[in-house]
Amino acid sequence: MIFDPVQICAILNEERVDYVVVGGFAAVVRGSSLPTRDIDIVPSRVPENLDHLARALTRMNAEIRIDGDSVPTKIDGAFLANMPFMLNLVTDFGEMDLTFTPAGRAGGYDGWRAGATLETISDGLMVLVASLDDVIDSKQTANRAKDQAALPYLESLRDELRRRSGEIPNAITMYQAAHDRRDVDTALAQFTHEATVVDDGRRYEGVNGIEQFLTKAGSEYTYTRTLISAEEVTANCWRVTNRLEGNFPGGQVDLSYEFYLESELIARLIIAP
Repeated sequence: MIFDPVQICAILNEERVDYVVVGGFAAVVRGSSLPTRDIDIVPSRVPENLDHLARALTRMNAEIRIDGDSVPTKIDGAFLANMPFMLNLVTDFGEMDLTFTPAGRAGGYDGWRAGATLETISDGLMVLVASLDDVIDSKQTANRAKDQAALPYLESLRDELRRRSGEIPNAITMYQAAHDRRDVDTALAQFTHEATVVDDGRRYEGVNGIEQFLTKAGSEYTYTRTLISAEEVTANCWRVTNRLEGNFPGGQVDLSYEFYLESELIARLIIAP
């Protein structure tokens, strides 16, 4: 069977469909060499967008795929609106899966779009492609045999791309931004359940301990934070230096933050001058 994801995306774009490419083909766009035989997309569930998607699928002669067989079905916006999770299709250009709420933290379209970037997949053809972090998280959550087989390679690819670009892992940037604005819930969500924080020699452990740290640390002062440097010291260990300026004694201090990551979350944080 022919597999032409570029043509699928071209038709989706022509019909003005809002969608994010996820799954194996998203990983290919990000640099993966793992083979894939279908394209997965997360479409917006706005009714008008589902009408646009239905027109695109009609142009592709899409049929529902069940146990390897294709079943002709009239697909319109109302039909798509009644699909709760996933719709497996076969089209003139290969297999295509509509995934309305993939496994993982990103959730639905809005969550996947937040981490996606516009990428060129052919001359003049740009599509929103999921971040490799979100693809990996989804595969970890789904935990199927094929996901388990792909994860070591994808994690290695992600780490190599980070080393090349100097990109700080998402959990670290999310934690720092949330802590700056006193958003305890979002900051806490970036830690593992058994995480440890050591701040100026004092140790905080587990969810309750870290929540206490997030609630109290620096709460008596107003300050701004400036990123000075960030580097991956060893695999899954990042050293970040921030300059804090505010109404605390001395008015300015440079602090070192050592982040140790497990499964893309913070497992240990050590803060020291």
